[in-house]
Amino acid sequence: MHNMKDEEFIREMDNGQYAITNMGALLFAKDLNRFSHLKRKAVRVIQYKRTGRTNAIREQVLTQGYTLCFDEICRYIDTLIPQKEEIHIGRRQVHRMFPEKAVREMLGNMIIHQELTMRGAGPMMEIFDTRVEASNPGCLLVEMRRYIPYWA
Repeated sequence: MHNMKDEEFIREMDNGQYAITNMGALLFAKDLNRFSHLKRKAVRVIQYKRTGRTNAIREQVLTQGYTLCFDEICRYIDTLIPQKEEIHIGRRQVHRMFPEKAVREMLGNMIIHQELTMRGAGPMMEIFDTRVEASNPGCLLVEMRRYIPYWA
């Protein structure tokens, strides 16, 4: 309890009881839906057929806190990432469109860099036949021209 208090995941109230902070709930909640102001911050994963957003195949909203479900989300996304299997000289090789490490990094950045004060939207991974997109509420902290040269 002392460590959780030091990290500000919980706060001691005047009556000696403890209250969980928003950060504590986002990281450790068994169900974010129990926190009305945080339920839209659950990670949403959508798989689409082809390259457009008109044909959704499946959607999953993972409502546990980020720490509790991070590995589960990674495994789930990995099963949806397009891959092909080939057998060469008796050995089966699986070729994924994106490395597992890259998807894990993308998911972590999507969760960490979201604007938590914005309401009505949360982190979302969209998986298409040819690409994976991650989005979260908020805007870039660094101007776009710092990423892409202004002459491009």
